[in-house]
Order: sequence, then C-alpha cells, then structure tokens
Amino acid sequence: MTRDVHDVLESHANSYTVHRVLHDVPPHRVYEVTVDGVRAACKLAREPRATPSIEARVIEHAERETDVPVPNVLTVGDGYFLTEWCDDAPDDQVAVTESGARAMGASLATLHAQTSFQSTGLFGGSDTLAVRSEDTWSETLRERLSAVHDDLAGTGYEDVSERALAFVDDHRTFFDAADDAVLVHGDFVPSHVTFDQDEVSRVVDWEHAIAGPGEYDFARTVLHVFDNPARENERHSEAFRSGYESVRELPAGSDLRRRAYKALIFAFDIRQGYVQDQRPAEELEQFNERFRELAFRIIDDVDEALGGRD
Repeated sequence: MTRDVHDVLESHANSYTVHRVLHDVPPHRVYEVTVDGVRAACKLAREPRATPSIEARVIEHAERETDVPVPNVLTVGDGYFLTEWCDDAPDDQVAVTESGARAMGASLATLHAQTSFQSTGLFGGSDTLAVRSEDTWSETLRERLSAVHDDLAGTGYEDVSERALAFVDDHRTFFDAADDAVLVHGDFVPSHVTFDQDEVSRVVDWEHAIAGPGEYDFARTVLHVFDNPARENERHSEAFRSGYESVRELPAGSDLRRRAYKALIFAFDIRQGYVQDQRPAEELEQFNERFRELAFRIIDDVDEALGGRD
C-alpha cells in the first residue's frame, strides 16, 4: 500500500517535523524527520509494489544475526518503517579505494557467513523475517524473472526476460548446484555502504534482499561496481574478491555460474530503468540496447559451455 508521511508520523508521535525528502525513487520515498525529539529516517511505500515492512525485518535480522553494521529500526508498520538517524549515511558519489573494495568484500562475506536459511526464496511475513516459500534456487530465479517479464510487457525488451527465463529452464541443475541459501543484500554497491577509514561502517537499502546463494550477491556487486572501467579498475575487483575470500570462500566451480548471473541481472536492470524512471528516454534506450546485447552474448557463451540443455 502507499502511505503519506504525515499520516504515519501522526500515528506514532506526539510531535514531529518533516525536514526534507532524502530519496525519491519509485517505489519508495525516504524522509529526514524528527519524532518526539528523535532524529530519524522514514521510508514509505509510494507504490503498491513496495514492501518496506519486509525490508525493516531484513535489517533487524542482519543486526541481530551478523556483525554487519546497519541502522537501528525504531518502528515498523504497513507500508513504512523508521530508523535511527545515521550521520554516516552513504554518499552517492563516493569513490572506492582499493582498500575500500577489500573492506566491501569482507563485509559482504561476513553477511553471508553469518546467515543461513533452509531454502532460497523471496521474503514475506510481517512480524518476523521468513522465506515465503521453500524453493530451489532455479525456482526463485524464475519467480523473480517472471515478475520482470510482466513489467517489461510492451516495452520492446520483453525478449530479454523471455530469453533469461528459457535459459534458467534449460539449466536448472546448473543453477541448483549453487551454494547454500544466505541473506543476499541484493544491491551491495558504494551508494549503499558507508566507509570509515576504508572500513565499512554502515550498510543501508535492503529492499532487494532475498534468501539465495552468496555467489549471486558477489556477482551482482562485481557487475555493478567493478566491471565498470569508468569507475573502477582490475585491482579493485581483485581486492574485492580478496576481501571476500578472507572471510568466506567462493564455491569451487562457481565462476561460470557467476558469469551466467550477469545475463539475468541485465534483465533486472532493464526493468529497474522503467520502474525508477530516472533517465531521459534516449539515454535509457541506449543502456537497454547495450544490456540486451550483453545478456544475449553471455547466455550464448554459457549455453555453449554447458553443451545445451541439462
């Protein structure tokens, strides 16, 4: 459901002040507020697809079960949550140093090493964090890609999600050989991570979290941060992997699967471009054409390496 910030705060506080909008990207809006004298951040659903209450349960789970530093959740309701204000909130323009990349790897590995679930899947529940259904990893991927395919209907890019779905269907055994289910952050990038002296001091924005193999989370960060030569270089990527494996080894034989994930992530990225609606139409089309090209190339390469269907 969608929520109004004044309605939410009036239900919790004797007095409150809404200072400013911190982040306004569909399907959420985040405000800086003061509630009964306490400075806080308030994250609201602005579209029905948003599930901030589940995100809050993810943050609470990470705080309770791991050493990963997260904001303290103050209250959770239907379509919203409030956290304590963090002076060390991430900077969208932060440049990652080599030592910072190593710290990111170690922090992500810590999240994965200190959490576990009986199966992969999307999260549900209102009072506690729970996997919505006990799925195999290929079933979880298929559920997520099916939602992407629905969202891409009529955009001209539904062929990407259709090809990704067929790829997962053809190689279920390959994907189901992934490592055990852990808490996957889902968007572990510098704009969601705070650094203090090149150490990770805060991790935010858990809305994409799922129960899945850690190698998927690793692959997504590499793709979005360290595969971009305009932002980072090969030494950063090596430092990120070194930091990760100083805490938790990547599964043997997972290199090809991590490459395959990139094709699926490109489908998710195309969908996000439409959902978030933050780019001019011409620029968005240029990105999407490139993502389609890369996704199809990776699928062809991995399919050939696997020798066709399972």
